Amino acid sequence: MGNEQMQRRCPGSIPMGPAKLANYGLRFDGVSQNWSGAAVANIEPATGHEVWGSLYEVGEEHLRSLDRFEHAPVNYRRRLMKVMSTKMGQREAVAYIRTGRDLGSSNDRYVWEVLKGAIQNRIPIDYLAQIVSKSGVS
Repeated sequence: MGNEQMQRRCPGSIPMGPAKLANYGLRFDGVSQNWSGAAVANIEPATGHEVWGSLYEVGEEHLRSLDRFEHAPVNYRRRLMKVMSTKMGQREAVAYIRTGRDLGSSNDRYVWEVLKGAIQNRIPIDYLAQIVSKSGVS
């Protein structure tokens, strides 16, 4: 997610740069009414793989806001994960994960927003190709 979107959802949250989650993989699954029925990014356990994302400093009020936006715990569940921040080393972070959704294809608009957030938060460039490849957007 881009910094602008995060500020709309969680005003005052602080971007802390990229972070890597080991032994998880990226997938696009389910359908989102917010994105015209497109499959959206999710993560799943995958030994030997890694997922890059943007780390933000948030408070309890931000998590409550994200819960509402992500329809937690109905659509997503919060999980406390250990990530490796490029700036701060190993940290605990909250990830929103959903299960039981079929793989799908996303749409250009959604993938562009994901890529824009990845670029803003300095996600490694070689990972951007994985995002596009896994999204099903051609």
